[in-house]
Amino acid sequence: MPEDPDELVDAFAVAVRAGDDRCIGLLLDRLKEVADLPHLIRLHYRLCGASVPRG
Repeated sequence: MPEDPDELVDAFAVAVRAGDDRCIGLLLDRLKEVADLPHLIRLHYRLCGASVPRG
């Protein structure tokens, strides 16, 4: 399981798209421990298929 919050976001998005409930649960628990608001915003954009706004 990735330790880096950015890698967790990527892994979470892949698990959601694959419908892997077990992996989603494990990643969500870890994401809650290490992610800050910018990481959660990035996850939102990643899941919605949009680019993260810069600025």
